[in-house]
Amino acid sequence: MVGSSLRNAVSRRNHKERGQLAHRSKLGHLEKHKDYVKRARDYHSKQDRIKVLREKAAMRNKDEFYFGMISSKTQKGMHVQDRGNTPLPTDLVRVLKTQDSGYINMQRAIGLNKIERIKNALAALVPLGSLASADAREDLGISDAQEAALREVGLIPPERKGKGKQKAGHVVFKETEEEVRKYRPSSSRLTLNGPAGEDAGEEEEDVDLGWKDDGKKKRRRKSATAESPDEEEVTAARVAATEKTLTKLLTELSARLKRSADLTRASRELELTRALMGKGAKKKLVGGRKGTAIEDGEQEGREGKVRVFKWRAERRK
Repeated sequence: MVGSSLRNAVSRRNHKERGQLAHRSKLGHLEKHKDYVKRARDYHSKQDRIKVLREKAAMRNKDEFYFGMISSKTQKGMHVQDRGNTPLPTDLVRVLKTQDSGYINMQRAIGLNKIERIKNALAALVPLGSLASADAREDLGISDAQEAALREVGLIPPERKGKGKQKAGHVVFKETEEEVRKYRPSSSRLTLNGPAGEDAGEEEEDVDLGWKDDGKKKRRRKSATAESPDEEEVTAARVAATEKTLTKLLTELSARLKRSADLTRASRELELTRALMGKGAKKKLVGGRKGTAIEDGEQEGREGKVRVFKWRAERRK
């Protein structure tokens, strides 16, 4: 027992299998023992499966029958079996699609009410004049998608396409060139706290009109205008919270508008499908019709391409 433990404690040489010789490298990789084991196991597993299939074929009953043999079939080597669902009548399907259309219209109306509430919240949170300015929107961090949503609900004016008249600017006249150089126009755009011009927070200079003024009023006015550091922190925190609320409302508005557009498209598709399931001879116009609006009918996945059907005019009693 002691000898075996000592024999195992002594390090032994690790015998390795040799690789492919240099002059036999054209024959490829030299197979090792582990490669042979994998190949042998794969070969024997295939032979065992073939043996089982041959036994089943030899022992099968030629008169054996199952009803599944009728309902099941193969398509391109894939086993396909009917679940036994009978198709519904056309009239019943049209009624069901009418109910689906009613549900979609109800959900769309609910979404439009929520969009209106978000629109009112935005109008109460931020002055509309600040949203109309492109610089102010950039300062507030409004993305292009959110800007498109604001244009769609009418909170900011639509973009002007093409070459139009230039926007009239505000002209200020000065007497001398030195006054022109010293002039600093106050910013007309609005921020979350109202007007934010350079001179907005400055106090107007007191003009001496010859009246007797008490010094206490001046000190009281200065103390009232000067903000403490705590008030400045509260104001900054209020502005940050307002910006966070604005971002949240704009994100929700974009999502609601996209969902409303999808529901409108789905409602049009259901209406078109119900019309196609009705009676009357109809024909699909190849390639649609030029200048046809998207509202006349469209198909999912074919953006910009319109499905247009024409029904034969029939005289009704």
